[in-house]
Amino acid sequence: MHQGDSKPHVGGYRMIIGSMGYAVVMMGAVVMLPLLVLPFYPHEAKYWWCFVVPGVISIAAGLLMSRLIKGKKLTRLRLNRDTVMVVLAWISAIFIGAVPFMLSGFYGFTHAIFETTSGLSTTGFTVADVDSLPNIIIMYRSMLHLVGGVGLILIMSAVLSEVYGMKLYNAEGHMERLEPNLLHSARTILAIYAGYIVGGTVLYVIFGMPVFDALNYSISAVATGGFATSNEGITEFGSTPIYLVSIVLMILGGTNFLINLFLIKGKLGRVINHCETKLVIGLFAVFVPVFTFILLQGFTDSLPDAILHATFQLTTTYTTTGFCTTGFFVPQQASAMFPMVMLMVIGAAAGSTAGGIKEYRASIVIKSILWHIRSKSTDKRSIRTDKISKFGKKEQLTYIDKEESLVYLILHLFIVAVGSWIMTMCGYSFQDSLFDSASALGTIGLSSGITNGDTHKVVLWVEIVEMLIARLEIYVIILSAVRLFGDAAEGVKLAAKKAKRVFSKSED
Repeated sequence: MHQGDSKPHVGGYRMIIGSMGYAVVMMGAVVMLPLLVLPFYPHEAKYWWCFVVPGVISIAAGLLMSRLIKGKKLTRLRLNRDTVMVVLAWISAIFIGAVPFMLSGFYGFTHAIFETTSGLSTTGFTVADVDSLPNIIIMYRSMLHLVGGVGLILIMSAVLSEVYGMKLYNAEGHMERLEPNLLHSARTILAIYAGYIVGGTVLYVIFGMPVFDALNYSISAVATGGFATSNEGITEFGSTPIYLVSIVLMILGGTNFLINLFLIKGKLGRVINHCETKLVIGLFAVFVPVFTFILLQGFTDSLPDAILHATFQLTTTYTTTGFCTTGFFVPQQASAMFPMVMLMVIGAAAGSTAGGIKEYRASIVIKSILWHIRSKSTDKRSIRTDKISKFGKKEQLTYIDKEESLVYLILHLFIVAVGSWIMTMCGYSFQDSLFDSASALGTIGLSSGITNGDTHKVVLWVEIVEMLIARLEIYVIILSAVRLFGDAAEGVKLAAKKAKRVFSKSED
């Protein structure tokens, strides 16, 4: 008999709430992390309580919740209850994370929820006048990027059993293990993440950026978030070396963690032959010339400058980071908007910190179109096997693989369209609404000018929902909603049966 067999069993929503306690404890700790900057900015000590109060309450509440499963054997989760746990944990984290913003006095309720969702989803939209924010709030925004980029559930899943932890890990969008053990995978991801951030910070400082800004921009770039330390954004330090460092950090952040591990280990063949790497090379080959041509139409007469800014804007868009080097690419004309919306939809790599439908699905969709054209133009009696290069190895794709990717793309476009429609009903143009809706659902954070502190609250809530859907992925939201409604209906039926039995006994 296994040692755990003698423990009392616990399951259902008691298990979900108990497991969520770990996420609540973690968010309590995250809320208090910005206090570390107070020794460097003692004049901001007056804000300490904005972080300590919600942090302590969250940690206490999370520990109480975790007692529901402490020392108990977890039973098997019913179908899709892992997705319910993930969604509820993220919603809890958003509401906890919004409290310091509200207590600081710089944000109202809707704006605080928006900023927190934007931070945790690594979108980078902001509704604040960043120049007026104290440094402790600016650092807190970056901390949200840090936690959201790694994956809120990654740490939570590592403290649960291997079986249930892996279900949560997969439910948040991670499909590959970097190491045989989930805990080791979590440590490897955190080590890679931390290494890139430290390296980026050092390089930024070397090229003239103050340490505080360097740390914040390094976190923002690697997390593919986009939060800035001033209203000017990264153009405040706009030099070619700064832009080049940012490009490298964004590409690394938008790359699958397993590919990053191969890159660190020098397995370049597996990196180059991966389908997502090939797609990125194709994007650069197509869109750098396109953006360069657009930039030469009035923005600059210098070809090298145009190529640099074109490369930067391509990178910041497809990695879903949202940094901007020029107001031109907060587009007001269709020539820039159309290719940028295309890139927003594609997004970066699966298993990375970025949004979009993910390059893996985009690769399958593109190849499926080509395979379909090939099948129509060749002898129908010939039998071909459709394969895709995944992590350097050829894998056969099934009809289900192709169907899943195509359906996901259709659902993504449908949500963008619905979001755009709602925004137009609030008085915004369709062109601007389409751009910001695609930006929110792609977790990019670039805006046509709609999204700011004066934006209609309905639009902000539409974008909040889109950002959450984007970070957790559409299927997770759908499956969790179906499971919740199913469990609620089942609960109502059981309650009705119980009431009927009680009523029958009372009549007897």
